[in-house]
Parts: sequence; C-alpha cells; structure tokens
Amino acid sequence: MAETGGILNERGIEAPVFTSANIERGEEANQRWLKKYCPRINLKGK
Repeated sequence: MAETGGILNERGIEAPVFTSANIERGEEANQRWLKKYCPRINLKGK
C-alpha cells in the first residue's frame, strides 16, 4: 500500500488514505474523503 501511495504521489495524485483520528487534525483531514466516498463505504459493519 505504501508503494502504491508513492507511485500515485509521483504522478501528482493524492491517494485517498484515511488519517488516524488520534493525531492533530486527523478527523478534519478525513472529512474530505468521507464526503467523497461515504456513499460507497460501509461504516456500520453491515
């Protein structure tokens, strides 16, 4: 996964990787991905 992120970065593409909520601004950083991908991901374990 880290290698894929590096390849995307080299191509100027930001990988949609969630940040730990335990670090400063982690939840804030994740809001962008949640807005974009929430309809496509299951957050309730169903």
